[in-house]
Amino acid sequence: MAKLWCMGRGLSDLQKTMLTMQLNEYGDIDLKDVMAKYYGWPQNEYKRFSKEEIGQQKYMSGYIATRKAFDRMIARGLIFSGNRRYYGLTEAGKKVLAKL
Repeated sequence: MAKLWCMGRGLSDLQKTMLTMQLNEYGDIDLKDVMAKYYGWPQNEYKRFSKEEIGQQKYMSGYIATRKAFDRMIARGLIFSGNRRYYGLTEAGKKVLAKL
């Protein structure tokens, strides 16, 4: 099977979670929704996490891993972002999603 993208490795489980997330009401992927789904962390009604419940170190590790995964997806041309919290799928991202 031919590679779907130019980078050396395929998508991580976190990146696959990002691509398959249900989009918000604006058609975007929300960083905090990805963290909640992938790590199983509960959010309050304002989409905030309890760092005391999760643990500061664990939260920061998850946050940084998620940000880096989004940055790699941008570099691959699969998503775009205007504000680094909400992300949209590019045409290339939609094609990859269709093959997952």
